[in-house]
Amino acid sequence: MIGKIVQGADFRGVVNYVLQKPDAEPLGGRGLRNDSIDHIVDSFRMQASLNPIAKPVAHISLDFSVQDKE
Repeated sequence: MIGKIVQGADFRGVVNYVLQKPDAEPLGGRGLRNDSIDHIVDSFRMQASLNPIAKPVAHISLDFSVQDKE
């Protein structure tokens, strides 16, 4: 398994990256308006404004090895 962690400050970039993949499917989100990408981004920005930090965005991806595909 290969892990990659990316930090940043742009919620729209990571939401677009994750949700515009062909087989993307959100698993769930409590306290998040998820009816559109704009609402998701606005929800993240609103929540981040409650505790401002320089880089509030983190995206963690885990990729399985080709041998583990099955």
